Amino acid sequence: MTKENDLLESKKVAAITTLKKAAETWPTSYVARTEIKIFTGGALSPSYMANLDCSGNSCEGMFKIGRHVCYDKGKLTDWLISRLQV
Repeated sequence: MTKENDLLESKKVAAITTLKKAAETWPTSYVARTEIKIFTGGALSPSYMANLDCSGNSCEGMFKIGRHVCYDKGKLTDWLISRLQV
């Protein structure tokens, strides 16, 4: 059982590292909802994020620039990490 737990932990660490590296290379300090699919490598869609926003289950730090909904990159990354399942 310990080897299984170690494997799961190493997978989680690898996923967290991948998310943080992706966030570091993102060109701005925010992510527009329309770009969420690119930011997450296709894991989340803009419509899914809109649904999460409406239900109050999205990440903190959402704001608007004109008509565009955006997310603080750091808070979005932390939120994605909190939702990781391995």
